[in-house]
Amino acid sequence: MVMALLGILLLVLISGLFSNDDMMSKGVLAHHVSDHLSDLATAWHENSFYFLLVLVAIHLAAIAFYLLVKKDNLVRPMITGIKQFPHNSDISTHHIRSVWLALLILFITSGAVWLLVKFA
Repeated sequence: MVMALLGILLLVLISGLFSNDDMMSKGVLAHHVSDHLSDLATAWHENSFYFLLVLVAIHLAAIAFYLLVKKDNLVRPMITGIKQFPHNSDISTHHIRSVWLALLILFITSGAVWLLVKFA
C-alpha cells in the first residue's frame, strides 16, 4: 500500500507540473509542452487525485479492520517505526534501521523539488 500511495503521489506531482486549469494556475513546466499534452496532464492530474483518495480510504479501512477485528493497533508502529511483538515471539522489537537513509532521501527529493520550482 505504501508503494501504491507513493506511486500515485508521484503521478499527481509529475502531472501537476505540466497541467493547466485554464482559469487560475498552470504547472511550472506547462509552458514547455504543447496545449494538447498540457490538457492531457491536467486530466491525469485530476483523475489521479481521485484515485489517491480511493487508496487513502482503502488504507484507512485496512487500519480500522486490523484495530477492530484483529485487535492489532498499527497506528503507533506507522508513526514511530517500532512494533511491539508478543513476549513469546523470537523478536521483541522491530526497529527501522534505515532512518538515516529515509532522511537522506527526504533531503534529496526536497532539494530536487526546490531546484525544479526555482529554475523551471
